Parts: sequence; C-alpha cells; structure tokens
Amino acid sequence: MVGMDIEYRLATGNYHEVGYGKSYDCAGAALCEAFRVKRHRPGFARGPLPNGWEPFADVVDDINTNSAIKDALLRQDLFRFVPEGETLLPGDLLMYPTIRLTMSDMQPREWIGHVQMVILSNMVKSGGPYAGALIAHCHGPNGRRPAVTLGDAHVMDVHNQNWQKAWAKAWAMRVVA
Repeated sequence: MVGMDIEYRLATGNYHEVGYGKSYDCAGAALCEAFRVKRHRPGFARGPLPNGWEPFADVVDDINTNSAIKDALLRQDLFRFVPEGETLLPGDLLMYPTIRLTMSDMQPREWIGHVQMVILSNMVKSGGPYAGALIAHCHGPNGRRPAVTLGDAHVMDVHNQNWQKAWAKAWAMRVVA
C-alpha cells in the first residue's frame, strides 16, 4: 500500500478481499488490511483490565490501537507484546493507544493513537529506542494522499518521552499466527 493513491481518513479502513479500499486510517491499514482481518470482531477485547490500565480501555468488538493493546494484555487472540529486549522483525507493529484525559481546566483532551509496521528493524529491540527501524505507516491529516508512506519510527520515541505510564506508552506488538 506504500505510495498508492489511497486517502488517509481517520476511523476508516478494513480488510478487502479484492483490491483495496479508498481510504484508511493507521489501524485499518496496518492491523486489518495488512493481516487480512475484519475490523469488526464481536467479542474482541472484552474483559476487565489489570489495575492501572483502565484509562484507555474504551473499544470493544472492533480493532484499533486501544483494543489491540487490550487483547495483548488479556487473551492474545490476535496480538501479543514483543518481549522487551527482543529484536523486532518485519511485520511487527509499534503502537500506542488513543489517550483521553480531563485536564486541570476540566476540559477533555484527546491524543489519537497510532500504529506503524516494521519493514526493516536494523537490530532495533523492543523497548526502544525505535528510531532506527524503517516503518510503513498510514497517517494524516485527513485527505492526505498517499496515505501510506515509509519513514523511521522516531515518533514512537518522542511519544515514550512524553507518556511514560504503561497504559499510555508505545509498545512493540506481534500478530499471533
């Protein structure tokens, strides 16, 4: 999908059995289309989270970064964490969840989650730093074409500098066979 005339559109994208869709967000491209799984999955990411992980657990029955991380924590139906210190492999995913917080001014704020697919790891290990990995990612703003481009994973390092709690940080994930 890298470089194809596909539009970025937040909250879109799914696996298409024939061809590609017209628009995707990062989860639609990297989690659904790339691994040939439908985005809507009844029963996916259901169940209570371990203590301290509740702030982001807001998506069930659909695949996105939040539900993928929750699945890795609970049942590992589709996703699991890459053990810290293990070398990343092509096809591994770097992702962080959407974060919603109410700030001191009582106004809600939202930071949208993101996922990138490792194309070449250059011996980068789970836990980071991730900047040395070549990644493909689908990114905005809405309307951007091509939506899927190549780059490095420095965004994950920047995210982890800003968000250090386990429920908010960027994780290395692997799709369960």
